[in-house]
Amino acid sequence: MAGRGEKLMRDVKTKLVKLGIALDYPVRWGFEKVLRDLIQNFYDSIGYESFGKDFHYSYDPMDDTNYQITMSTENRTFNFEWLTYLGASTKTGKRNYIGKYGEGFKICMLSLMKMGITDISMHSGGWTINPCSYMENIDGVNVSMLAYEYREVPEDESTSLIIRGVNRKNVSYMEEALLHFFYPANPLFGEKIGQGEKYIIFESNGKSIPTTQPDRFRGIFYVNYLARGRLPVPFFVMVTGGRIEDRDSRKREVLNQFDVWQGMYMLTRMMSPDDSLKLLIRLRDKWNDLPESIYDIETYYYVICQLVRNVSLSVRTSEQFRTQYNNLVYIDRYGSDRKMNSRIRQAWIRARGRESGIMVNPVFRLLGAESLLDQFNQENENLRIPEATEKEMIYLLYYIYKEVIPVFWQVELPEIWIGTEKDAEKDPLAYGDQSFWTQKRIKHQKYRLHKLVMCEKDFGKDSYDDTLVTFIDKMLHIFGSSRSNRMNVLFTELGAYLIR
Repeated sequence: MAGRGEKLMRDVKTKLVKLGIALDYPVRWGFEKVLRDLIQNFYDSIGYESFGKDFHYSYDPMDDTNYQITMSTENRTFNFEWLTYLGASTKTGKRNYIGKYGEGFKICMLSLMKMGITDISMHSGGWTINPCSYMENIDGVNVSMLAYEYREVPEDESTSLIIRGVNRKNVSYMEEALLHFFYPANPLFGEKIGQGEKYIIFESNGKSIPTTQPDRFRGIFYVNYLARGRLPVPFFVMVTGGRIEDRDSRKREVLNQFDVWQGMYMLTRMMSPDDSLKLLIRLRDKWNDLPESIYDIETYYYVICQLVRNVSLSVRTSEQFRTQYNNLVYIDRYGSDRKMNSRIRQAWIRARGRESGIMVNPVFRLLGAESLLDQFNQENENLRIPEATEKEMIYLLYYIYKEVIPVFWQVELPEIWIGTEKDAEKDPLAYGDQSFWTQKRIKHQKYRLHKLVMCEKDFGKDSYDDTLVTFIDKMLHIFGSSRSNRMNVLFTELGAYLIR
């Protein structure tokens, strides 16, 4: 094409437009990126809502090896000069457009020509261009440069792009080209789940996404209307604004999984209670997700937690959820308290052997889920409150304890309940938890007791001396279990003190 410039210049309606870009300019976009960027120009011109019906796209075989791609739309034209500058575009400064740097079309043409695809025609309104090359002598060196053959044609209201000679190895890219864009008529989209100022969510209509990715790739995460990440759940989510759009928005590369999950969490923070309820119900199989570690990013735990919080903010949506799901249970998460962990483990073992309800993560307590640990404690307690005479004796136990035990060990004395001898033999720490106030005390205690269980014989006529020893023995578990050397030493010293 290098020799065509002089002939074009003799044609009053045709001219050579030099772009000042060398063909060996060190940029090489792949065919998928080129195709996406060219379609994006039409997408931005037509708009999100009308793209499905107003954009016409086809790819047809020319022969056994090559295809022709055609893109077009009606009643939308633009000025040719916008295709001649870098860093300027009809979309510059307009937030709802994907492109805004003015480089896409030029770099696409350059990349296609490097691929050997040179039969390209772009038309809009009263002009048509064909990318070409010409030779420029720069400091005595002939350099092949990129240019447009520009022709004036009869005015109309159409815009079209035709690319001929695309190798059939790119068929998969041609098939998937429109899936990169977020629009209601996208062939993968089903029912709309919700929409806010900065988000839109569709669920899948059941069609498989054509991809070489594993089966877990079931949805797409869009940023500012362009596909940027993969989702393992059947939803098509679009967010605008925020840090994800700003970061690497010029490259618009596929986001890593950390950024996708961060984007999903950002989405949930924007959602209304009603939309949160609809998405939460559709994510039912994720309700019991828990992170395996603090570094586990591929979990829906954080997304589910935020959706539950959103739903709980509205009395109406909370009641809707409780009415539909009134048999949810959760197990408390393990912590640093070994005694509490032991009870949680027992409650978990008990629950596995019976129908306890739908297991969810603990945040669902905000929507009425019941604690398996509470159920376990209630079902394993055959307890009653003390009767009048027993209350008088308990009062004496409290009085003696306060007289002989430093008050800073435990100011609030636990309630005493009456149970069977088997109940009374339980480890006192079964009704306690780890003390978090020890830094404020002179003598640090390890545990805090909320309840002590004793039996009827402890309050018999001739058993009070033994009962006092039993009570103090139970109370000293604030320093550890019966197997703790420290607690045994304390108990021995206290016994000697009492005898004296």
